Amino acid sequence: MTVLRIFSALLIIGAAVYWLLNPGSNAEPVIVIIGSCVGLIFSFKDLVAKKAKEVRETATPDQISIKLITKNVRCYKEWIDYGIQLNFEIFFNEKVLLKAVYLDYKEPHGFGENWTQRAQIFSAKMMEDDLLLSDLQTVVDQLKNSVKLPELPQIFEEKSILQVTIGGFIPGERLPDGWEGITLSNWTLVIEFDENECVEIPLTLDPHCKSEKRPTEWKYVGFVNA
Repeated sequence: MTVLRIFSALLIIGAAVYWLLNPGSNAEPVIVIIGSCVGLIFSFKDLVAKKAKEVRETATPDQISIKLITKNVRCYKEWIDYGIQLNFEIFFNEKVLLKAVYLDYKEPHGFGENWTQRAQIFSAKMMEDDLLLSDLQTVVDQLKNSVKLPELPQIFEEKSILQVTIGGFIPGERLPDGWEGITLSNWTLVIEFDENECVEIPLTLDPHCKSEKRPTEWKYVGFVNA
């Protein structure tokens, strides 16, 4: 693509030089038009290719569609205690066997036990209330006592919707020299269905409005590389 753009630019420059040397010639406008068209065509092709790549990176399979509603995290104690609430909807565009819905996370260091062994994460039918306005124990209790998702695997009919909340308590990572907080990125919503189908949606969590802030700077604290 770059070579062709250079070629079209050279055509235009050559046309300008030719016209200066031969002002009576009518060839210059034709060459300018050809060169401009070549550049325009390949610029358009690049734009289309870029848009297609974006669609490939964000699209979900035809069988299901996912709509994210909230993806909030609150730091209750810097580097140590966090609460999370993820609300989303799964639309079934055709009959689907839903196998699993869960949240995955890659810790910055990954020493010792896996984060799922330390955390208390629950999946429930969507809870529209902002759970993270409450203290951390209340968040956990509300999720424990919530209406659970249907037992999976389960078949969902065409045009049905499953509304989901995933949330709970996530501790920071205990390191030899202290605690390490969690990141806002490195999260993935995973949905497994049918034989070997899987949708993985990368997430960057949003700090909750009640998340701890550093008073002197008035910015959120407790998030690695934030």
